[in-house]
Amino acid sequence: TALGNPVQFLEDLAARPNMSLLVSLLAPLIFLPLLSPRHLLPALPLGAVYLISDLGDTPFAERPSMLLAFVFIAGVFALRRLGTQGVDRVFVDGRLQATVVVAALLAFVDVSPISPHEQPWRWSAADPTDVAVRAALTHIEPDDAVRASRSGLAAIAARPWVHELNPNEQPQVAFAVFRVRAVLVDERHLPMLAEEDRADQRRSFTEAMVQQGYELRYEDPALGVFLYYRP
Repeated sequence: TALGNPVQFLEDLAARPNMSLLVSLLAPLIFLPLLSPRHLLPALPLGAVYLISDLGDTPFAERPSMLLAFVFIAGVFALRRLGTQGVDRVFVDGRLQATVVVAALLAFVDVSPISPHEQPWRWSAADPTDVAVRAALTHIEPDDAVRASRSGLAAIAARPWVHELNPNEQPQVAFAVFRVRAVLVDERHLPMLAEEDRADQRRSFTEAMVQQGYELRYEDPALGVFLYYRP
């Protein structure tokens, strides 16, 4: 592709997500790796192919993993070029080192998945919706086959029959009832609709489930948690 249509290759390579990714890699080191390009060169061919490839739902944080090692290696050699050679070490201006540290900290606070803005210390705490999910699961028997939203899978992982509600689809009866006795819906993991459309969706889904022999055993409309059960 690169040889047959180099213009399209360059356009794909310079796409905005790729540029954002490169800036996020280099900015914490105040772009010092660019001063040592020969240590970046080994990663460029495979990195370019990786950046223009269709990776589907690969998380953004995983995309630069291959390039990250080369960026830090080049950064070390760039600092060496900026320092003064001593007998057994290289002396780098402390102000430059402090700048790199501050830049890395600012980037961490701004874009890291575990930034303080994301409140990672609260990840293990259950929010009201998680509490509602657990309350709903108490209404089913231990051996029942369950199809559940992602938030309920951990609590039912030991069951012999566990199915996940597809978060990329609306809750269709066709995939809700196959060999399943209980269906747990957590609307956080489904495509969001406007409030007036969401009420119509809930009503039509409940009616369809009732026609299949289910009953609405637990509901919390405020939190968007519903449990359908077939006696």
